[in-house]
This record gives sequence, structure tokens and C-alpha cells, in this order.
Amino acid sequence: MEVATIIRHKDLGTLKIYTHLRAENLANYLGGKSNMKTAITLFMLVLFISNPSNSGEKDPLCLLFGECQRPVEKDPLCCLLGECQCSVEKEFTERVLYPKGDGPFPVMILSHGKGGPSRQYNRVANSITSSSGFATIVLDHYSVRGLFSRGPKSNFTLKEADEYRLKDILDVLKNLKNKPKINRKKIILAGWSAGSGMVLPIISNPKRVDIPEDVSIAGAILTYPYTYGCYSEIESFNVPVLMLYGKLDGNDGDPLSGVHCWKEKISEFEDNKHPVTLKLFDDAYHLFDFPKLRNKRCHPTKYRDGLGELCTQFNHKAYELSKIEMKKFLSQMRDN
Repeated sequence: MEVATIIRHKDLGTLKIYTHLRAENLANYLGGKSNMKTAITLFMLVLFISNPSNSGEKDPLCLLFGECQRPVEKDPLCCLLGECQCSVEKEFTERVLYPKGDGPFPVMILSHGKGGPSRQYNRVANSITSSSGFATIVLDHYSVRGLFSRGPKSNFTLKEADEYRLKDILDVLKNLKNKPKINRKKIILAGWSAGSGMVLPIISNPKRVDIPEDVSIAGAILTYPYTYGCYSEIESFNVPVLMLYGKLDGNDGDPLSGVHCWKEKISEFEDNKHPVTLKLFDDAYHLFDFPKLRNKRCHPTKYRDGLGELCTQFNHKAYELSKIEMKKFLSQMRDN
């Protein structure tokens, strides 16, 4: 009843039809925004008590943050972000952003790195959507599956993660027919680090996987693709590819890793009919586009050919240049 009083309702039953609850109101009541998590938890409990079945209509967290146009199985984080065009599809989450207009729009589909989903990927998506005329789909392969990766520690292997990513992207491509605002013939796949595990099986020759017949991959963006992918059998790419790398990312020797492995790999491509643009940035390490990584961090990493070192650090200049290159590439893909 305390909660009912705060939101100006006489009883909890009226919550069943109320669609404009605001968690920030309860947070303010509790003492400010620092109590937002408590407010969300309390509201979730109240909504469940008042309507445990949700009548198959609304996601409780969507109710907290405003009107939601999606059914209950959709991703609650959409409403936290003010975007209700996302969904939990089986074992993964997707967040869809559209430019202004009716479409259909070309689309870029983003896969995060081994570290998991991050706000940075949403920042990239927001920037692309607002400036390049592309819709964007940001995937979260981890949260629904309960996966985590903290530094060298994780509860999955790279091989398992690649299987998850490939399954997810095939599901996304299959269901694009249900998104009329997306041009299914102009799709860009984008992977960061281990996220390239989603992209490489689709864009590599020899062909490793079949995609739905009603979709076409127009190009791919690989941002510091992981060395594990470099070890794969790849003779060439079947679409234009932009690869972004820091010059200091990887080991130039035993083991051969990072940018050094990929430079050698690309130089050995046979009969590559599609351009591979490799852009290298001075003084840049792995994760050069993550602003939170202000301090350089290095840790030993086991590769196929031995033990090496992987270093990460944000580099503002490389970050800005990478955004320019990415938007230039997308403009070319859009206009072709």
C-alpha cells in the first residue's frame, strides 16, 4: 500500500492496467537516483504480486519506464534505454535502432567481444543510426545464457561462444522478414574481437555456413578480430571487409597473434575478388575504443603457438579515426 500511495492508487489491483509507472518517482521518494536499483526491485515485486501472469501483454520493467509496444517476452533493458524495439529471442537479446523515416533501411548487426555486452556497443549503434542512415541491431549473446567473462576467467570456451554467436546470427537473419523497415538485401555484419566469431563463418571462403536465401550480406566490419579466428582456414572473403586494428595489438613472433597474424593471413589470400581494407592506428592496443580503459593493462594469453601477451588501453585518436573509417565504409556500402 505504501507503493500504491506513492503512485496515487488506492489498491494494487489498479496496477494491472496502469502503463505509465516511473521508477524514478519511487527512487526520488526513497532518497534520490542512487536508490534506483532498489526502486526497480520493489516495483518488480509489486507488479508481480498485482498481476503475476502479466496477462501476456506487458513486460513489468517496460511498465516502470513508460509505454511499451512489445509483449512480455521482450527485453526489459529496452525500456531502461528508452527503446522498446528489442526482444529476447530464445537464448539471446537484440536491440534494434532505426533512423528517422519509413525505410526500408540497410542494417548493421553488431556482435560484442569476449568481455560481454557493454554500453560502448550501444554508443556505436546510436552513432551509426543517427549519422549513416543504417538501422542497427546490437546482440547480447551472454545475459540470457548466464555467461560471463572477467579478464582471463570465463564460464565458457571460445569454441562454445562461437557456436552461440553463429546460432544467434542465423536466428536474426531468419527473422528479418518480420522487420519490414529493414532492407534484407543490404546487411553489414560487425564483430569486435571475439565477436568476429559471428562474422567469419559467413563471410569466409571456403563457405562454412548457409544463410537464409532471402537475405544478402553486403559487407563486414571486423574491429581487432580475435587471433582464434585467424587460425581458421580462410582462403578469402566473399564480401568487402573493413578491418580496424591498433599497431600494438598482438605479438610479432612466437606466438604470432593479433594484427600480425591477420596481416600475414590477408597477404596469403588467393583470388580475393572483394577488397579487404586494413586500417592500422598508431600507438593503439586491443580495445582502443573503450574509454573506460584509460590505463594500460596486460595479461598473459595462451595462443596456439605458445604463451603471449595481450594488452588493452583506450586511445582517443585511434577511436575517432576508427569511427571515421567505419562511417566511410558504411556510406560506400549504402550507395553501392
